[in-house]
Amino acid sequence: MTTVSSGVYSLTLKCRACGFVVRYDWGLTMPIRPENRARYPKDWKRIADAIRERAQQRCEGSPAYPDCRAPNGAPHPVTGSRVVLTVAHLDHTPENCEAHNLKAMCQRCHLTYDADHHKRTAYRTRKDAAMTADLF
Repeated sequence: MTTVSSGVYSLTLKCRACGFVVRYDWGLTMPIRPENRARYPKDWKRIADAIRERAQQRCEGSPAYPDCRAPNGAPHPVTGSRVVLTVAHLDHTPENCEAHNLKAMCQRCHLTYDADHHKRTAYRTRKDAAMTADLF
């Protein structure tokens, strides 16, 4: 669901495969989580902008939706929510910013592409939290 207040967009995404929920508040681009910020290069904004320009400000699709070409900033043709064109790391490694490893994706394609990764990391996070709870 996407909401707007005072020019700031808020987006809540829930992965259907694992239940992973992410809430973003942003101006024009998707933010990087604080715990991951150090993993991105200092010029990430320039790199991400170049990938979006390469894609002509449209989604480049994902394996699940290879023909998706949702335009940045417009209502998504399937979901109806405003498209925020994200830049996906195909190998899920933020340090790898080679052009062949980056793809412009709408929220729907990016979240679907990352579903298995989110499932694995959510499991590890829950497991680590359970271990911490047991220790203290």
